[in-house]
Amino acid sequence: MLANRRPPVAVSTGVYSQFPDHASPEAVADGMERIGAEAYEVLVFGSWKDLRAAARTIASAARPVAVVHGEKRVGGLLGSADPAERRLGQELTLAAVDAARTLGAPCVNIHVWDLPDSDRLLERNLEALAEILPAVWRSGVRLLAETIPCQLDVPWRNVQRILEFCDGVLAGQPAADRAAVSDGESIGVNLDLEFLSWHDGLETTLGEYVPRWGGRLRNVHVKDHDGKPFIEGRRRYVNPGDGWLDYRHIFTRLRDAGYAGPLTFEGNVTRAGDREAAISATRMYVERITNWADAVWAGG
Repeated sequence: MLANRRPPVAVSTGVYSQFPDHASPEAVADGMERIGAEAYEVLVFGSWKDLRAAARTIASAARPVAVVHGEKRVGGLLGSADPAERRLGQELTLAAVDAARTLGAPCVNIHVWDLPDSDRLLERNLEALAEILPAVWRSGVRLLAETIPCQLDVPWRNVQRILEFCDGVLAGQPAADRAAVSDGESIGVNLDLEFLSWHDGLETTLGEYVPRWGGRLRNVHVKDHDGKPFIEGRRRYVNPGDGWLDYRHIFTRLRDAGYAGPLTFEGNVTRAGDREAAISATRMYVERITNWADAVWAGG
C-alpha cells in the first residue's frame, strides 16, 4: 500500500513550552498561533490544575490538534502497587481524553508503562488500563500506546502485547461497547523514533511491525538520537537532523507502509527567558521536516 499524499507535519507543544514561564495554556496557545504548523500535538502538563479550562484556552487558538499527549506520569501511576496512585493514573488518562474532545483531537497518546517499574510489571499496568477502556471507547477518542524505553523487553514487542491485550478486552465487552469502536481497533500506536533507536530497533519496527500495525499507527514522534540522551543525569533532546537518524530513509519506509498520520516534531528548543528564539527554532525544524517529507512523498 502506498500513501501518495504527504502526511501533515505537526509540532508537539512541548517543543517550545518546557520551562515554567512557557508552559501555561496561554503560552501554548500563543505558540500554536505564531508557529503556524499544519497540526499540533498538545502536551498536557501536571501543573495545569483545571485541565478543562486549559483545553478551552488552547482551543481558542483555533489550530488543528491531531493528538493530545497525556500527562507523562500516567505509566508509572498505572503500574503502582498503591491503589490510589493507580486510580490517579486512570483519572489523568480520562482527563486527557476529555481534553481531546474539547480540542477536537481524535487521539490521546499515553505512556502505558514508565518508571519506576518500567515494563517489569506491565500486566499490572494493563489491568488498570482495562478498567477505563470502555469509557475511552464510548468517548470516541482513540488511545495510542507509545514506543517508550523499557527495561525487561523492547518497545515494539511491548506495544504489540498491548494491542493484543486491549483487543481481547474489547472482544469481551457488551455489543454496545464493541459497536463504539467501529473499526474494531481497541487502541492505536504512537511511534517514537528516538526511543526505538535507543533499543537499536528502528529497522525491525519499520520493516516488520509498522506494516503489521497498518492504520493503527496514528502518530510518529520525529526527534533524533546521537547516543547521548542524558548528560550529567539530565535529559537531553536531539532535534531532527542534529543526530544520527536518516529521516529520508525512515520517511520512505513509512510512505511505503501507507502511513498517513502526522509527522510530529518532538524535542526541545526552549531557552529560559528567550521565547522568541524558541518560536523561531521551532519554525526552522518544521521547515526541515517538511522538506524531507516533501522530497520523499513526491518521489513516491
